[in-house]
Amino acid sequence: MINSMLTTDRLVLSPVTKPDAAELHQLWMQPAVRKYLWDDKVAPMSQTQDMIAQSLIAFRENCYGLWVARRKNHEAIIGFTGYWTFFDPPDIQLIYGLASDYWGQGFATEMAQAMVDYGFETYRFAVIRASADPPNVASIAVMKRLGMTFEKQETIDGHDLIFYQIARLANRTAASLT
Repeated sequence: MINSMLTTDRLVLSPVTKPDAAELHQLWMQPAVRKYLWDDKVAPMSQTQDMIAQSLIAFRENCYGLWVARRKNHEAIIGFTGYWTFFDPPDIQLIYGLASDYWGQGFATEMAQAMVDYGFETYRFAVIRASADPPNVASIAVMKRLGMTFEKQETIDGHDLIFYQIARLANRTAASLT
């Protein structure tokens, strides 16, 4: 069973819902966000709605999916995080993204760290993986701040990707050092 809400020092995370569609779509279509998230393609609102529907099914069946992030005491969605299945064979990965107005303030790391902790504590993942396009240095920096280590670089469906991972034991060690 998932929590209906997670909190950090500055954020409230909650599973994405259908009413979040318009706001999440607006965030996903920001040019700086969609550059890596959607390979710079403008996606229709129906694609965001489909992703939300898939997330709701994933929560029901697997207990993981997409979460939206809001600053405490604010209504606006500023980011998203969670776990999503990519590739064939399926690979469950940590995902995160942030509205460009909030870059450089530690919010991406804060929400991703909350999701890593939740993944180990609630989902009982042994290893958490994430991937990014090699030019997405900001996302790679977040992975490194989470204590993730380089796993591999691979071309999948014509896209170069860098994969990072963290094991449950490594996460506990990193958390005890902070």
